[in-house]
Formats: sequence, structure tokens, C-alpha cells
Amino acid sequence: MGEPHLDPNDWLGIAATSILTGIGSAMAWFNGKEKVIKRELGDRMATIELVQLKHADLHSTHKTELAVIHSNQDHLSSRLDELREGIQSMDEKLDRVLLAVRGD
Repeated sequence: MGEPHLDPNDWLGIAATSILTGIGSAMAWFNGKEKVIKRELGDRMATIELVQLKHADLHSTHKTELAVIHSNQDHLSSRLDELREGIQSMDEKLDRVLLAVRGD
């Protein structure tokens, strides 16, 4: 028996099989890579949505806190006005008492 001999058709078959195997491997690799990319994109989109929700929550909380602060400032301003009026009234009474004590 001699060495096996490959004719041109055999070589063509080997080349075609190798090429198709390479193409199939490349397609499988790209398909797998595409799935990984899609999964990572989905994870990142979910993270972005969470950040947006937290921002919206913080924004609404901030608005509520500002409304409370404004309400407290209005109340404080009103109380200060009442105290000023009370002090002014007290000053007027003290002035009258002092004038009465002096005999003016």
C-alpha cells in the first residue's frame, strides 16, 4: 500500500469544509458576543432607570422640604412681627410709667 493520495477535488472539499467551519465559528462567536452586549446594555439601562427614579424621588422630596421651609419662615416672620408689636407696646407702657413716676 502506498501513501494516500488526495486529488484536487479532495483538496477543494477540505478547503471548503475549513472555510465553512471558520465562518460557523465566527458566526457563533459574534452571536455570543451580541447576547453579552445586549445583556450588558439591559443592565445599564436598568441602572439608568433606577438613577432617574431616585432623582425624581429626591426632586419631589426637595420640593416638599422647600414648601415646609417656606411655611416655617412665614410662621416665624408672623411671630416676629407679633413680638415686635408686643415690645413696642411694652416700651410705650414703660414710657408712660416712667413719665408718671417722674411727674412729667
